[in-house]
Amino acid sequence: MLDVNCVCNPNPQCTLCTGDKNNNLWFTNKTCWLDQITYDQFIRVLEHVRKAKPDLLRITSDTTLISLANDIPIIRPEQDENDIVRRRLTANTLQYYTVFKGNTSGNIV
Repeated sequence: MLDVNCVCNPNPQCTLCTGDKNNNLWFTNKTCWLDQITYDQFIRVLEHVRKAKPDLLRITSDTTLISLANDIPIIRPEQDENDIVRRRLTANTLQYYTVFKGNTSGNIV
């Protein structure tokens, strides 16, 4: 088990950002955030930011971080879950304004 209080990069003389740094959320303002954050912070980013895993796989070759990225699932925000349910419930229904105007065929007049 990883110590959540330790920093991802145990060697400050060496950077974990060795790959593609262009347009990468882990490397901004000439700073490699993998060198600065804790494992706990790293895990939270992977859980909530969809772009985090693909960007991580492009920028680092650290096996620990890559295996964590592959094991940690993305957590959908509650809003996404609500939208999915709403779309399923209304998939085969007519839109409100077409029925309100008396057009039950679904054609927009």
